[in-house]
Amino acid sequence: MTSSQNIKRRWPTASSTPAGKVEPCVLILLALHHGEEFLQAQLDSLAMQRNVRWKLLVSDDASTDAGLLLVHRFAKRFTEGQVRSIGGPRAGASANFMHMLNYIGTDTEYVAYCDQDDVWLPDKLSRAVDALSKGPKETPALYFSRRFLCDAKLRVTGITSPVRSTPDFRNALVQNIAAGNTIVLNSAAISLLKNCESGLSVPLHDWWTYLLVSSAGGQIIFDQEPSLLYRQHGRNLLGACHGWRGRVRHTWLSLFGRSKRWNDANLNAVQSIRSVLTAEYRAAFDTLRQARTAPLNRRLNLIKQSGVYRQSKLDQGALWILAILNRL
Repeated sequence: MTSSQNIKRRWPTASSTPAGKVEPCVLILLALHHGEEFLQAQLDSLAMQRNVRWKLLVSDDASTDAGLLLVHRFAKRFTEGQVRSIGGPRAGASANFMHMLNYIGTDTEYVAYCDQDDVWLPDKLSRAVDALSKGPKETPALYFSRRFLCDAKLRVTGITSPVRSTPDFRNALVQNIAAGNTIVLNSAAISLLKNCESGLSVPLHDWWTYLLVSSAGGQIIFDQEPSLLYRQHGRNLLGACHGWRGRVRHTWLSLFGRSKRWNDANLNAVQSIRSVLTAEYRAAFDTLRQARTAPLNRRLNLIKQSGVYRQSKLDQGALWILAILNRL
């Protein structure tokens, strides 16, 4: 089946929810910053979500274009309060998402992160909710999926890589595989995020979410089927690490200090919630921290002892190169 055929198969024409059934409700968090060009297509795809109820919270981070006006027009299509907007912290995308956590009510069932320039498939939320609802409500759970890669005009060019090894905290310590635009969280994971130290500074909100939920022994659910069209347009905050060009670019940035800066911030954040970690993960965390300041031979031995890993052989090789160069 081709990518285009797969998209059509996932594009239902009618809701199949039985009459009288109360659909679950998902709060969608959309971080907005100068998003006018592609925003309307994303908003329209939210309106087409099937078999769930949804609410939308938009945090506008000092945009000067018509993006917020599009949100206000979109809100008029729905009942009052279904679509809300607030002002952002003016500190970047991750801080904007973290800022919205303060506006989540205690009765929120599910939360989904949303980027301004993608297009969601209509069963994105219902598939996530179905997967999350199968586990214990008291266990923090994070759902994420693959994505169709598209150009600026939404022509499909590929698909993101599958997850090859079990996602857990030891992977999260050195690699983010949970793409924020696909993440959906259950109520226990939401509570975990909200109970963290206020004002926590992390480089990527999705990586922090993966770290936090996995650190507490939460359930990490990966969906091999794509849930959205991931638009690549040259102004993406990160863009897809796909193909040799993407991998070379990300590796180059890592070698010149990005990995070390991000890992410094992540490990400091994890230290602030160390009591949440399971005993096994606390040992892995402590060993990795020791490794980063140890001499070369001891550093490599400690990294091996910590059990941290990346998903592919190529990424694992890059991890060891960073470790040898003391850039991890």
